[in-house]
Amino acid sequence: MNTRRESPQKMLGSAIRERRLELDVSQEKLAELVGVHRNYVGKVERGEQNLTIESLVRFADTFKCRPSELLGEAGL
Repeated sequence: MNTRRESPQKMLGSAIRERRLELDVSQEKLAELVGVHRNYVGKVERGEQNLTIESLVRFADTFKCRPSELLGEAGL
């Protein structure tokens, strides 16, 4: 039985992608709002990029939520 779960980065990336889709904005527009490069947003959403606390806060501010809400939505 394989009980391996997704990495925390992928789980958080999925939560960020869901929020972005709810806002109906592109990765490029989200990157502009957060103040990062579009490639960074793509890597975050795919779970290829670790977020710093500062970046997590900037994403949360953009989504008008608390960082803990994003983490909770990710199941973390």
